[in-house]
Amino acid sequence: MLKIRKIQKKSVGGEKGAEVKIVWFGHATFFAKLDNKTTILFDPYDKNACGSSFTYSDNFPKCDIVLISHNHRDHSFRDFKKKFGYQPVI
Repeated sequence: MLKIRKIQKKSVGGEKGAEVKIVWFGHATFFAKLDNKTTILFDPYDKNACGSSFTYSDNFPKCDIVLISHNHRDHSFRDFKKKFGYQPVI
């Protein structure tokens, strides 16, 4: 089970500041939601490459942006891209 930790809000831009919510899914995978709108997934990993029990369920949140730092299985889960229909942009 994932542990969700609450972090304090901090201003990340301008006077108003932006709200950023971040969830860590294990290894190098983070999910961020900016101002309750834009969603970013960083380095979706293959659980078989990392020995994790985490799986990407069908109700995984839609991601506006999927960032992959490099092409290793523990940072670039091809099945995730296929399952959710993401096409790479270089």
